[in-house]
Amino acid sequence: MTKVEQVKLPVYVINKYKNKPIWVAKDIDGNVVTFEGCISTNLPCDYSNAHDFIIAQLIKVDSISKFVNQIGFETETMQLFRDFTKNNRNLSYWENLATNWFGAKWMMEA
Repeated sequence: MTKVEQVKLPVYVINKYKNKPIWVAKDIDGNVVTFEGCISTNLPCDYSNAHDFIIAQLIKVDSISKFVNQIGFETETMQLFRDFTKNNRNLSYWENLATNWFGAKWMMEA
């Protein structure tokens, strides 16, 4: 998978998680994954939140420049890390990134 324009969740995934308090996205390899948001749930999730999900994707790629190219980030790489650091505890920032970069969808509104 390369850019967010190519990220679409399959209908069966949307139907499976519809109205549940979790996020669903496609990871850097195109696999469907889940993570919790502000609402804790007892549903099994692949990641605890959007922050963990995005950092795991960066680690998976194992190259900052490849990651930046894959997500379509258009400013300097150091700016990405400045933003990451500045917003470390801002869960809505990470959820927005997951939505923009990985097609994440909050299933309570699906």
